[in-house]
Amino acid sequence: LHCVLVPLALAASTSPSATAQLLGGEFQVNTYTIGLQTKPVAAAAGMDNFVVVWESSLQDGSSFGVFGQRLTSTGIPVGSEFQINSYTTGRQGYPAVAATGAGNFVVVWESYLQDGSSAGVFGQRFNSAGTALGSEFQVNTYTTGDEEFQAVAAGGSGNFGVVWESYSNPFRVSGQRFDSAGS
Repeated sequence: LHCVLVPLALAASTSPSATAQLLGGEFQVNTYTIGLQTKPVAAAAGMDNFVVVWESSLQDGSSFGVFGQRLTSTGIPVGSEFQINSYTTGRQGYPAVAATGAGNFVVVWESYLQDGSSAGVFGQRFNSAGTALGSEFQVNTYTTGDEEFQAVAAGGSGNFGVVWESYSNPFRVSGQRFDSAGS
């Protein structure tokens, strides 16, 4: 049994020699515990809250899916654990997440065979209440071979960028910029 556990440690001092102090004990993030819950990543999501996303086996009905949980700064869940990917054939995993200061966030992940080739990069935007904004979307436009190992960053205005490794000839790092509406 593998569970996602996140220790929350924050430094309360601006001194360069200060050590991080724990703000309470370790806590469990995921509520679904059948199979594997792995590869967690987290992002600050406004007002000292944060969002954690991970991949979970068997939970979406097919191989691995991507799930998330919003939490307060004290580690208390905000709402229920939620599914991020809507396409569920095969494996969706290796998520990355970025949030704006207002608490909106975007999650990107690898999805196998969804783009018509091997692995592709897909994403979903959410508002600060954890409600999906629009539909799941494809990030990569080049689809020959694997597009994977993605990372995402968001700006204060809600614009965001995604980068990933492209197994083209030659190997390369690709990127795509999006505005706050996901265009």
